[in-house]
This record gives sequence, structure tokens and C-alpha cells, in this order.
Amino acid sequence: MHYELPDEAHLLRYPFQRLRQGKTRPLWAWLSHAMAGMLTGKYPVTHGASPLSKFGKNLVRLRSGLPITQEHLAELAEIHPRYLQKLESGKAHPSLVVLSKLRAALKCEWNDLLKQV
Repeated sequence: MHYELPDEAHLLRYPFQRLRQGKTRPLWAWLSHAMAGMLTGKYPVTHGASPLSKFGKNLVRLRSGLPITQEHLAELAEIHPRYLQKLESGKAHPSLVVLSKLRAALKCEWNDLLKQV
């Protein structure tokens, strides 16, 4: 049995032809450009904690003030426990409905829940 393979040599030569023509940059040039940008501060750098992580810390602080577990708070707020875990770790964006459910379950003020966010 004989299979005909397509001529794929042009696929291997193509990047090198583009490189010789000056249409692409080699990897080392791209990496050195990226590193230079990071070292000079050309790329934005975030300082401090994000609002989501601050909100998560507030949520943990309020929950630990009341001796309840994540599962119990999730049940009171009618949300999934895994979603509450993500909120406390700062990896999920809460909606206004979820915020109001959490506020009601924790029996706290809006200022306490959104402190320094």
C-alpha cells in the first residue's frame, strides 16, 4: 500500500523565508523586547490588592466574626458553596443580587461588606 503525502516542505521553509525577508522577528528578539518593557515599566503593573481580593477578605472577616462555615453561609445566602469559595478568594465577580443575599445572610451593613473595595 502506498500513501501519497502532501509536499509539506514549503511549510517548514515558510517561517525561515519570512524571517530572511525581515517580516517576522526571531523569538529571542521578541523575548528581549518583552523583558526590556517589563524592566523599564513600559507595561502596566498593578500595585496593591485588587478590589475582588479586598471584598473576599471582608467576606472572610465578617463570616469569621459569626461562627459559621462557608457551607452554612452559602446555604443562608442561597448560593453554591464553591461560588462562595471563589468569592472569598477573589476569583469571582459577585452580582448585585448575590451581594444583597450575602449582606442579608451576614446581617451586616453595606459599608462593612464593601469596606476599602
